[in-house]
Amino acid sequence: ERVKKLSPPAANEAPVFFGHFGFRECPGLLGENLACVDFQGEKSDRIGAYRWNGERKLSESNLVV
Repeated sequence: ERVKKLSPPAANEAPVFFGHFGFRECPGLLGENLACVDFQGEKSDRIGAYRWNGERKLSESNLVV
């Protein structure tokens, strides 16, 4: 069965956070309201997170690695 590709959320929609991927480095923010978190790279013990305070436009300063 084919996997459906999803479109990123529109700028006026609530933020979407996703993770559990084997990226070597955190891609971080992928748009104003789209962020990759909770990843663990190969041979790495670092985990990404985001300190969300209810904002619709995400900020790099709230990304914690």
